Parts: sequence; C-alpha cells; structure tokens
Amino acid sequence: MIAEWEAEGNVIPPYVPPEPPPATYRLFKSVFISRLTEQEAVAMEAVLAAADAKLRLMFNSVEYFVSDDPLFATLHTAVAAALGEARADELLTAQ
Repeated sequence: MIAEWEAEGNVIPPYVPPEPPPATYRLFKSVFISRLTEQEAVAMEAVLAAADAKLRLMFNSVEYFVSDDPLFATLHTAVAAALGEARADELLTAQ
C-alpha cells in the first residue's frame, strides 16, 4: 500500500527529531537581585508585597531558582509584568 502511494508521487518526509528541551539551570537569588537596577528593585519589592503569602515565603526561603521549577515560571511572569518580557529574560538568564 505504501509502495503504491509512493508510486503516485507521494514522499514520506525524513524524520526530524524534536528540539531538545532547554538545559535546566540554577540562578542564585543574589545574582538575580544584583542584576536589578535600584528602580527595578523597588518595583520588584512592590510585586512581592502584592503577592500571596505562600509565594512570598517561597521567594524569601530559597537560595536559588531552578529554571524548570514552577516557582521560576511564576517569578518570570511577575518580573515580566513589572519590567517587561525582554528585561525578565535578561534578569533570569543563566549565569
């Protein structure tokens, strides 16, 4: 059946493996904070102050963020909302 299908001019495209997921990395909270400007730090303090208690506790208790952790995604969303998507990517990039 496949041979007939190919004889009609059809071609099976070559296998293209999917892109591997991005490498997981750790970003120390101190590095993230040191990358902030003074104005950005003030904005992030306001974002954290408005966050729910569980998120504030999680943010304050960790030493580093892991890029595949749900907290990292939440942090990226919060930073992007406060400072823009491009700046969030810069601040949360691997060291």
